[in-house]
Amino acid sequence: MVATRQSTCVSNRFGCYPTINGFLWKVSKDGTALWVVAVGGNKLAAMNAVTVDADGNAITAGYFTSPTATFDGSQTATNAAEDEKDAVLWKVSSAGTSLWAQTVTDLKSSVAYAVTSDSSSNIYAVGNFVSGSSTNQKHTFGTGTSSVDGLCTNDCFNAWVWKLSSSGTPLWHVIGGGVGGPTYPDILHGVALQSTGDVVAAGA
Repeated sequence: MVATRQSTCVSNRFGCYPTINGFLWKVSKDGTALWVVAVGGNKLAAMNAVTVDADGNAITAGYFTSPTATFDGSQTATNAAEDEKDAVLWKVSSAGTSLWAQTVTDLKSSVAYAVTSDSSSNIYAVGNFVSGSSTNQKHTFGTGTSSVDGLCTNDCFNAWVWKLSSSGTPLWHVIGGGVGGPTYPDILHGVALQSTGDVVAAGA
């Protein structure tokens, strides 16, 4: 299968500029395209990383900027501040069925850059968010959780690590970074697990 860029945009599940959808694509071991599922709205959605858990389900990490994002027509998520990025984790079964989505919501920007899972199919993701003024620095990691403050009020970038259960229940999160403003961002780009279950994350 060869993918080509078309000079004329054809509306499809991948969206057309300025509407761009994120997607997850499964290909067989012999190179046969099996299925594709998409997430999007009326703005931008992008998936940055993917992992496969012990049960063969796929979890992808990224962000969206639409007021509402739809995950293959099954689940929806709401962005608290249109045009700002909300980080998202999306779980899809091995057959291509959308299972759930969880977001990091705030009034500034948040992005998930990497994701992995353990032998019990718990999920670990890393990324960053922007902490703004005292009135818009609240960040919520998943549905039903309490919001947390960032580490500054001058648009600094704070890194985070987030753990969820296999069913998408938020278990814990930690944030870290400095208070140097946008000139000195703290961003995590990679995550791995040790045999002890401890989490190792890398960034800048």
